[in-house]
Amino acid sequence: MNKQALLQGMTQPEERLLFAKVLDQAAFSYKRHTSAFTDFLDMAKSGKFLEKLRSLSDLNVVAFGGTEDCERRMIGFAPDYMELEGKDFPICALRITKHKKFGQTDLSHRDYLGSILGLGIDRGKVGDILVSEEQTLCFVSEEIADYILVNLEKVSRTPVQVEKTDLSEIEAKKKLKFAG
Repeated sequence: MNKQALLQGMTQPEERLLFAKVLDQAAFSYKRHTSAFTDFLDMAKSGKFLEKLRSLSDLNVVAFGGTEDCERRMIGFAPDYMELEGKDFPICALRITKHKKFGQTDLSHRDYLGSILGLGIDRGKVGDILVSEEQTLCFVSEEIADYILVNLEKVSRTPVQVEKTDLSEIEAKKKLKFAG
């Protein structure tokens, strides 16, 4: 893998640095013969990076964010002889339920994101946040899921309860209407 050749088209310094980190994960996967994953990337960056990564013939490259239609996705790498599926990604789904008796009832995506990032968490560790009236689903990197589970007590001024939920359960219950 020629890292410099792949980086050539990246003109913006911030984007170039981010793509270099993505390539580091690809190199790790290739050298160690194991799977490796990036942080969550927005749709534009993941699409652009995936286009450039198509030239890697010795690796399987897959993007996934928790469900098939998530906008923020991780890019996963695995040697070409290994299958890489959604269940292999280090993504945890958190169900956030607000206590209706207390505080604000109409919380927005911005409120949830602000409260999670307010815990000192990097944006790259947080995927899509699907807000509905009854509950909110938040896809996060497995490494920070327990931290959020323990420390997220309020969104805005509204007390909340956080619990882990299975990704396969979310796909099965896709009938729920989420907005935001």
